[in-house]
Amino acid sequence: MTELSGLAGAGAGGASGDLSRELDKELAVRLQSLRMEPHASSDCFATSRPIIIEGLFWAAVGAAIWIGTLVVIGRGAL
Repeated sequence: MTELSGLAGAGAGGASGDLSRELDKELAVRLQSLRMEPHASSDCFATSRPIIIEGLFWAAVGAAIWIGTLVVIGRGAL
């Protein structure tokens, strides 16, 4: 935050175009660093397929338990 306030203070003298370019450069550097190690090898770059499959599996298990419970309660009511 102090970096940005320092840049804003430097640009307050009338060079708002320079401030904008500096902020653009800083943003570009930070965005580029997201594509490099170690961030690129972290979990947030992993595919979401295993999570979706596991979610569907647990949804199916939950539905089976729910239907089984309804069947057992239905037989007890007869």
